[in-house]
Amino acid sequence: AAVSPANIVEVQDRLAGRIASAIADDSRGVAFVDRVADQTAAAPNDQSSLDCILTAGYWRSEGGMQAAYQCLIAALERDPGYAAGWARLAVLYTESYTDGQSLGDDPGYDPLPLMLEAARKAVKLAPNSAMAHSALAEAHYYNGEQKQFLAEVAKVLELNPNDTGTIAWLGTLMAFSGRWDEGGALIEKALAFNPSVVTPSARYGLAKAHYYRGEYAEALEDFQPIWAAWDDYWVNDLNRAYLYADWDKHEKAEEAAAALIKQRPDFVVEDAADIYRRLRFQEAYIDKMVGALKKAGLPSRGDS
Repeated sequence: AAVSPANIVEVQDRLAGRIASAIADDSRGVAFVDRVADQTAAAPNDQSSLDCILTAGYWRSEGGMQAAYQCLIAALERDPGYAAGWARLAVLYTESYTDGQSLGDDPGYDPLPLMLEAARKAVKLAPNSAMAHSALAEAHYYNGEQKQFLAEVAKVLELNPNDTGTIAWLGTLMAFSGRWDEGGALIEKALAFNPSVVTPSARYGLAKAHYYRGEYAEALEDFQPIWAAWDDYWVNDLNRAYLYADWDKHEKAEEAAAALIKQRPDFVVEDAADIYRRLRFQEAYIDKMVGALKKAGLPSRGDS
């Protein structure tokens, strides 16, 4: 049945569990789940627009990214003043960027300016919406605009300090960029406040901080809940390979590298570096990881 603006909060509460379990992002791991109570924009005029925006967050299990994109574009044509729709479109652009997918049929598709444009529209329409500012924070992050990213994170924390899922995700991004202590503090805050809505992969920021510092046992402790939640995910083997290689657990490192190659036969060390650069990881982290992956036996481009 179509959702009406009158019961939007009730419907979002009901969908939150489905969304959180369905869209644990493979690079980020935090569901984009929000409440209308956190927004100042009015509900859309068209009920199908609302349905689209509510379900676009779990496109991985509901028809794919292209279908979600077409639905959002149509919804925003009907309701161009709906801030939540623009915020969700901005996040979809960030997901297309991190996943390496194109949206629409433009051969020159570039999600980086598009995510900024959509997020800025959301903020303009709803300047007191933490959801809109969170989308803008992500857009700045992936555009490499650290100063603006940090300003938007501060705004999100001011507007909605108890949105644990968003706080954990923004803390994760902060950690990936090399602000390990600050990002880790936000992740720990979210886990302490309401761990039930924070996906296991929010611990990526904590695990990778420990790895970077050479605290390998502590890194393993934070990686394990992620690996248990998605035990057949190829990224787990990537993480295992470089963690165990630098930990001098060479047999386990080689086993992980072999398992990775079995799932992705053409994967090489440079692919891992490319992925981490796309995610705006600290360059020193990438260098450390690359060295470890070579020790684990993962091939490089040009190897005979």
